[in-house]
Amino acid sequence: MKTDIRYSSSDCFEPFPFPPDEAILSLESIGEQYYETRHQIMISRQEGLTDTYNRFHDPHEHSTDIAQLRALHVEMDHAVAAAYGWSDFDVQYDFYETPQGVRYTMPEESRREVLKRLLALNFERAAEEQSILAGLPKPKKGKKSAQAAASAPAAPEVEPLDENAPPPDQLDLFDDGSPKQGRLL
Repeated sequence: MKTDIRYSSSDCFEPFPFPPDEAILSLESIGEQYYETRHQIMISRQEGLTDTYNRFHDPHEHSTDIAQLRALHVEMDHAVAAAYGWSDFDVQYDFYETPQGVRYTMPEESRREVLKRLLALNFERAAEEQSILAGLPKPKKGKKSAQAAASAPAAPEVEPLDENAPPPDQLDLFDDGSPKQGRLL
């Protein structure tokens, strides 16, 4: 095998801290609406995904259909945040410079906040799984709501799988927000 980065569902997809199943069902409608709108744009313009998203990210593109797609994208992101219980997460989308060029997206600080919250949730769920495997009762969540827990500054006190990895709130991050050390569970 080569030594470059490769996708592995067991490393990438399976441990991802998705929202609860009942919340995922609530996302179906907006996801379908986004997909259908994008599909209709591609058919009507006779363009593929690349051309469609080039328009999507072009600050000079003001056509109604692309504006509608942008609005649905924001609505979808807000629905996903709500599914995680992050009602305090109100982000102003705009055109921002990124390593991939100008993109219609959330600001960098907001993107890092999402990654921080997902990492903390990943560690929390890993602790629950380790407790279950060890035959211990599930860790108590206390009186904090999911929203309060999500906005808490410190990540849960959990031993990382790699004993040399720092806790999630002390991870050194690359410019793209991914951890330089440690590993998501």
